[in-house]
Amino acid sequence: MEKGNTDRKKLIIAAAVLAGAVLLVIAANALYGRFSGGAGVAGVEDGSTAEEGSGAENTERAADFEVLDADMNRTSLSSRFGRPVIVNFWASWCGPCMSELGHFDEACRKYEGRIEFMMVNLTSEDSMDNAKEVVSEGGYTFPVYYDTDGTAGAAYLTMYIPVTVFIDENGNVSGTHIGSMDAETLDSLAGALAEGRPLPEN
Repeated sequence: MEKGNTDRKKLIIAAAVLAGAVLLVIAANALYGRFSGGAGVAGVEDGSTAEEGSGAENTERAADFEVLDADMNRTSLSSRFGRPVIVNFWASWCGPCMSELGHFDEACRKYEGRIEFMMVNLTSEDSMDNAKEVVSEGGYTFPVYYDTDGTAGAAYLTMYIPVTVFIDENGNVSGTHIGSMDAETLDSLAGALAEGRPLPEN
């Protein structure tokens, strides 16, 4: 009788382990699908842009988040809907992030009034002082935001950085680029977003 109970316990444990494995596979597939085309480690030099859907039935609503602005006031992504938004997630210790900040500064000036830029420092994995030093030394004028509690990064599964999210005026994700971009690539994507065109593949 005791042996039968032991066997049943073993079966229950085996079933639980199998169910857990299945859930892990499902989660991994979902994550891969979210960032299809991207691979590497934190700080990726080369990336790809995955269009999130060309028709209304495929559109994905951009996940909202709150961050701190330069004056330490809380502000949200959704407060910028009504105009296209480009969100870039970066950190001061990320070399590929540093390589593209100048391009974002240029794009921010070029598309002023047409696109909202949110340069979100992953402050929970960085430091506000380091982020401010990078911006000051680079002479950057783009708007910087601080993700002090990690919720903005978590909303977009920023396992690899830099990550740039392109959001249309209706608050839907047009595409996500993982890895650093050169000036030409960023300008091409920003131009398409500003004009309401599908993002080109790069």
